[in-house]
Amino acid sequence: MKTLTASGILASAVFLLAPGCARDSEAGRTVDCASICSRYSECIEEVDVSSCTSECEDKADADSSYQESAAACTECTDDRTCKEAESCWASCPDMPAVST
Repeated sequence: MKTLTASGILASAVFLLAPGCARDSEAGRTVDCASICSRYSECIEEVDVSSCTSECEDKADADSSYQESAAACTECTDDRTCKEAESCWASCPDMPAVST
């Protein structure tokens, strides 16, 4: 009986936590600002990656539209060469700290 109760609680927890991983949730919109800034510096224009990352994270925390755009940018540029990622940059958010 204890096993059945524990299984029921575990199943309920999984069911209730699953929606938290949706793209619309904060966890689902994980933004890798360090990756975006590093790729931007590598492919587009040299930037202070540390400052860019900090500003990007602040903007993503404050603005859900920026967060969604940055998350899409991360997905688009991930595992692509600079040439392959060229089309991604038009849909990426404005990069902060673009001067070194």
